[in-house]
Amino acid sequence: MKNQSFPIKGKNEKFPFLSCLSVFVPLFTIITLLSNLDLTAYFRFFLLLFSGWFSWTFTEYCIHRFYMHRHFPHLNQKLYQSHENHHRHPSDIRINVFQRILASLLGSLLLLLAYLWDNYFSVFTGFYLGFLGYTLMHYILHQTWAAYLFPKLQESHIHHHGKYPDKCFSFSCIWWDKIFGTLPPKDARISDKYRKYYFSNNYHKN
Repeated sequence: MKNQSFPIKGKNEKFPFLSCLSVFVPLFTIITLLSNLDLTAYFRFFLLLFSGWFSWTFTEYCIHRFYMHRHFPHLNQKLYQSHENHHRHPSDIRINVFQRILASLLGSLLLLLAYLWDNYFSVFTGFYLGFLGYTLMHYILHQTWAAYLFPKLQESHIHHHGKYPDKCFSFSCIWWDKIFGTLPPKDARISDKYRKYYFSNNYHKN
């Protein structure tokens, strides 16, 4: 049985990004409008944070699929080249511990401000926290022990680095890949031999 998804195939559509956007916008609008209902302050705060995080997951998917994989060849090539290097050297993730600490401190400050202000700033905060989570998740997915914490996400990411570079564009979740039909075939498997090679020094040096 094929994956149930919206008929967005990329190669067969003239404007695949606009097709994806036409799915995201109504969903985001519904979530945000729900926050205007007569809800408790905590639930409203959560909904606004969630809508921001939800927006990040879509942004992450689109940047990876349409920009990092060169659907827009006339844009600045620096990000594309950085991502191309990452495919060649998966363990070479250029965010150090100090940068992560600073980003986390900023995230904590934004979360405090969002809670105190209790307004649509929470959407921006959720978006930023989504980005922060992505930087951490991307590091985790390249560790062998991620197979115990996030097995489906790691499997998807290994497929992307391996046989299916035109699939599996999400990092934080796999629902956009499922919705837009960019999951690998259901019978796709990662052999123990390839998994061992993927995490070996030989792979990282190629």
